[in-house]
Parts: sequence; structure tokens; C-alpha cells
Amino acid sequence: MKITLATLIFSFLLSATPSAQITVPSAQKNGRPVDDRVLWAISYTSAFYPELSGGDVFPTIKDDCAFGCSFQFYSFSLILDSRPALPSEVKTSASLPVESHFEFLRDGTFSNWRAKQSEQLRNAIATVDRHTKWTEADIDRLLATQGARYHPGLRSELAASIPVAQLRSCLGDVRVSRVEFFYRNEPDYKDGFPSAELTWVVTLQELQDNLPTNKFVLFIDPFTGKPTFVNSSRR
Repeated sequence: MKITLATLIFSFLLSATPSAQITVPSAQKNGRPVDDRVLWAISYTSAFYPELSGGDVFPTIKDDCAFGCSFQFYSFSLILDSRPALPSEVKTSASLPVESHFEFLRDGTFSNWRAKQSEQLRNAIATVDRHTKWTEADIDRLLATQGARYHPGLRSELAASIPVAQLRSCLGDVRVSRVEFFYRNEPDYKDGFPSAELTWVVTLQELQDNLPTNKFVLFIDPFTGKPTFVNSSRR
């Protein structure tokens, strides 16, 4: 049976003067409760957005669900922007500001992270859904010609782009254990429904005492190389 993105999501869900120098509390490591969720979230997001370095980081917090509104989760949205270190510098990154949504378990441990897909990916998905007879080779050509940074032929390059070293301060001793590209949701495709996914799925495995423990699943936009969804599955 072929695994779909929907199956992966369901299975894993079951199981203020900030500076550019972000200090991550030691209690955030190895799955222990997070001392400061906002600092953790800034550090975590900055691993995927090196554009946030080199200047002051300015967060905007939206408190989506305080402790009182959910029995299981605490969640908030985080908007991050960076101001150049020198007045003469001009911010040139089109990826900023970045907005993402975090959920933590009530004990403070990280649960999941969500961000928007790029406009290029949304357009590519719509194109593939209009061409229901396209093969994977046809989709490969579309992604390559539309400028995808990591089309399906660049699996090794995508794996090498994951900022594992930076993420270890947040997620523990993780390493890339699996990389797979999903073209379509096969059940939806067979039933004639819109089915294009066009997403990389990367699994990070955490090791403790050289034994596998927690897993983190990243859904990566092939156009930007940035995650759109990250979920943790703890032992």
C-alpha cells in the first residue's frame, strides 16, 4: 500500500527586546519541556531562515489558544522579520517576514509547526490537477521548468539542505533518516478528486545514547526548500 501525505499526518498526530543572538534554554533539548516557547520558536524558525541572522530579529506573537482554551495544546502564531544590523544595509530577502504557527503540548514539549505553501507550489498543484493524465515524468518537467529549487531529481541536494546542525539545539541529536517525494494522493487520484501534493517528506530521527527515539517529519516546499509542516512523534 502506498503511503500518502494524509496518512502520514494522521498517523503522526495520533502517536520583548529580542536580538539576533538567541539563547536556547537547556531544558528544550532531548524532548524535555521548553522553558520559553517563544525563544524556542524563534531559534527553531531561524534554523530554516538564515535570512534572520545578521541583524535584529523582531517577533510578533498572535496568541491563538492560551492554556485555558485547549485541554491538550498551547498554540500561537509567530511573525518574524529582521532589521539590518547597519542603517546603510538594505533588506533584500523576499522570504521575510515569515509567519508560522506553533503548537506545544501542555507540558511544554513541541508538537507541530505550520507555514504557508509558496505561490509557485500552489500554482503547480493547480496545474497538475488540471492535467490528470500527466505522468511523474511530466510533473518533473513542470517543476524543473517552473524553477523549483529542489525538483524530484535533486533528492540528495534536498537532504543536504536540511539545517541539521542548527536544529540540534532545538530537537536534540537528529539526523536525516528518510527522504521521499510525493506526487499525488493516490486514493484521491483513483477516485477522480484533486490529488496533487508535490511535496518532499523528510524524516529526522533523534538518537539518545545511540538509540533511535523521537522522530520529526518535515514537509518541504520544492520551490523554496522551506518546510510547510513539521510534526513530532515521540517515543
